[in-house]
Amino acid sequence: MSRTRPGPADLALLHAGLHSHRLVLLKSLLDRAGRAGLGDCARERLAQHWELLERAESRRPAEVREALAYPAVGDWLAHALNTDVADPTHGAAGPQGEAGPYGDTVKPAPPATPAPPGAPD
Repeated sequence: MSRTRPGPADLALLHAGLHSHRLVLLKSLLDRAGRAGLGDCARERLAQHWELLERAESRRPAEVREALAYPAVGDWLAHALNTDVADPTHGAAGPQGEAGPYGDTVKPAPPATPAPPGAPD
């Protein structure tokens, strides 16, 4: 008889697939960062974070698996992999800039067109 709700084995399979997918995306991000011509500081931080993830997974794999399953991780990975690394200002918000997808700080792009006279700053 068919069911509309997943059973425990179904959920385990879905979680395993999600984890594998996130690991592939993380590896893709690492590879892309290696080809992006990042500054030394950003490259070093990325390498340190990758090593931390490897150490954590070797000691506490269940906790790492759970952390990688957070929806925010998937959102961040999608944003980072869709960011045009040739444009370091992509995704910047606010006058102070924000952390780029590889941990480097980016500044907002200047306005594309000047504001009309008398427009508020």
